[in-house]
Amino acid sequence: MKKSLFYSSFIPILIFSACKKQNINFLANQTQDLFFDSSVQFLKAQLTKQDFSKLNLENEKVLRYRGENIGVQIFEKNESPKKYILLKKYNGSYSGNWIDMSALKLSKDSSYNGTVNIKSINKETQVNLKVKNNQVVQVIKTSNTLQQPQIINYVPTYKKHNSYSREEEGTIELPDIVIYWGGPDQDYTSLYWLFNQDNVFEVYYFKDGGSSETTYGGGSAGNNGDNVTAAPAFIPPTHPITDIKTEVKCFTNNVSSTYSISVNINEPSPGTRDVFSPFSSFQAGHTFLTLEQHNTDGSSIIRNIGFYPKYSAKPGDPLDVAVFGEDSNTPFDVSLKISVSGSDFITVIRNLENQTMVYDLNNFNCTNSAMSALKSININLPSTKSASALFSGNNPGDLGEDIRNLDLNNFSANNGGRKMTRTVSNSNNQAAPKRNGGC
Repeated sequence: MKKSLFYSSFIPILIFSACKKQNINFLANQTQDLFFDSSVQFLKAQLTKQDFSKLNLENEKVLRYRGENIGVQIFEKNESPKKYILLKKYNGSYSGNWIDMSALKLSKDSSYNGTVNIKSINKETQVNLKVKNNQVVQVIKTSNTLQQPQIINYVPTYKKHNSYSREEEGTIELPDIVIYWGGPDQDYTSLYWLFNQDNVFEVYYFKDGGSSETTYGGGSAGNNGDNVTAAPAFIPPTHPITDIKTEVKCFTNNVSSTYSISVNINEPSPGTRDVFSPFSSFQAGHTFLTLEQHNTDGSSIIRNIGFYPKYSAKPGDPLDVAVFGEDSNTPFDVSLKISVSGSDFITVIRNLENQTMVYDLNNFNCTNSAMSALKSININLPSTKSASALFSGNNPGDLGEDIRNLDLNNFSANNGGRKMTRTVSNSNNQAAPKRNGGC
C-alpha cells in the first residue's frame, strides 16, 4: 500500500523525520532479535549440550506471517539446508521438531519423491512421511508410548467446499501436499506437517533452504518481511453443468431483444488484492458470468456460468479436468454489467462452448475463462496477475480491485463504447439474478 509523504521546507524537521524512521527500523530488528534470543534460550533448556552444539546459530531464519514472528528455522552445522530444527511459537509457548528433508529428491517433472523424517525436540516421537509426486501418501509414527508403529495411509480425495478433511475409518484424506515447486530456489514447505500436523497451520507454507548469513523474514518491507504464505485452493462447483451447450441453447439472436453480460467477482477478502482467505466460503474467490436476454413479450432467459476444476487445483498441483458450474447462488462483491448486441452475445456463448476443458490454475482458471469470453467481442478486461510466489496467474482478487478502480467512461470508450454499470460492496453480499427461462 502506498503511503503519502509529507514535505516541509524546514530542514530541521526533515532531519528529525529521517532519524525517526531509522529508529523505527532499528526497533523492529531489535524485536526480532529478542524473539530469536528467546527461542535460543528455550532450546538451551530443552536440548542436551551435544544436540545444542549441532546448531549453527549464525544460519537461521525467523518465520514471519503478516508481520508477526511465528517460528524459527535453525540449520545444523556442516549439514545441507534440508536438515534443521523448526521451532514454533503459538499461544505463548514454544515447541519444535528436528527436520530431515535430505531424502526428498526432485524429479524431472519438478515434483518431489522420497521421505521426510520428523523428530520431536526431545526425540520421544518420530514421524516418517512418505512422499510421492509432492504428496504425503503414508505416515509412520513411532514413540515411547506406542508399542508398535502407527501406520496411516493417505489418499488425495476431495470433499466439496471444505479443506481436505479426515475420515474416521479406513483411509484418511490428504490435508495438503508437502512441497510446492515454483522453479529454482522456490521450494515452499508445509508448516502443517512440520509443526506436528497442527490444523492451525494447515494452509501455511514457508520458503525452505538455508542462508549464509542471519536473515529476518527474507521478504520486503512491503509485506512486513513475511516469508510464510497461505496457499490458494480452487474448488469444484456445488452445481456442475454437465453440458454447456444444453445450458445455453435457449439463447437466440433477436433484433427486438436486449442483451447484457455481467462479470461477477467474489473476492477472497473484499476490497483487497488477497488471492486467498482461509475463512472465506470461496477461499480463493471466484469469477463468473451472468448472461441475460430480455424479450419484448416480457420473458427473460438468464444463466450464471462459472469455470471450475472438477476436483481441485492449487499451486504445486495446478491442473485438473474443467467443468462449468451453475452459479445462481454464488455471492459476489464486484460486478461489471455490459450491454451488448445480440450477435456479440452469441459470440460470447460460442466462446464458452469451445473453451478448453482443462483447468490450469496459473494460465486458464475461472478469471481467465471470463476474460477469454469477453475478449472474443473485443472487450479486454484488466489483466493484473498475482505477485504471490506460489501463484502467478490472473485471479478474482486482482480483477475485482481492477474493476473497482476503473474509469468506466475511459474503459467503455476503449472497448466499443458499450454501456456499462458497476456494482461494488465491502462484502460478498451481492446476488446475481436467478437462472430463468426455458425453450
